[in-house]
Amino acid sequence: MAADITGELNSRDLKEFGKDFGEVMRVYSGINKEYAMPGKETDRYIDRFRDGLKKFNKKYKNLVINLRATTEKLNLSIFIKDGGVKEVFANVASKLNGLKAVGLKDFGEVKVEEPEFSDVIEKVKDRLFISYVEQSESSVYLEQRKDMVELHADEDIGNPSSPGFKILGYYAVKDMGKCDVYSILSGIGFMERPILDKVRSMLKKFNPRIGE
Repeated sequence: MAADITGELNSRDLKEFGKDFGEVMRVYSGINKEYAMPGKETDRYIDRFRDGLKKFNKKYKNLVINLRATTEKLNLSIFIKDGGVKEVFANVASKLNGLKAVGLKDFGEVKVEEPEFSDVIEKVKDRLFISYVEQSESSVYLEQRKDMVELHADEDIGNPSSPGFKILGYYAVKDMGKCDVYSILSGIGFMERPILDKVRSMLKKFNPRIGE
């Protein structure tokens, strides 16, 4: 299979972005789990995470990641700095391997091989639903948010082979600064959380009060 547009990128820079973005998703997942628990004590982590995101946004000038906290949950929003939804599709999303279908109101409305495909793309304004098929099916939803485009993707967005990751990686590497984002985010914690959860679960079989 021919290489898609990400083949044009500097592989070393793309790998560095992958490490940084992987830490963003890891820390967000860890904080989100703690945030949903009774008696949560996550404020200190949220402040440090926001500081890390500021460094991330400064390093990757074409991307903006925001964290918004409500009383019930945390929301992580990812934005791309490009002209609009149609531009993101034309410049990157349409040039990834496995493009399957698009839609203006939902996924899978028109397949790539159908004659109506070009007409749908011409009608794109503030949103576009994009479906891909590679090893497995994946999808991306682009939505105009003022002067940026918000990217909504599947949970596999941290996977370098996923379309969501590739879109972000393209924009990240195209205008990339210098900052050790990885060290900042990796120092926040949650590294051993999955192991800790397993240990607590095992110990609770012997003492149900552990973890209270």
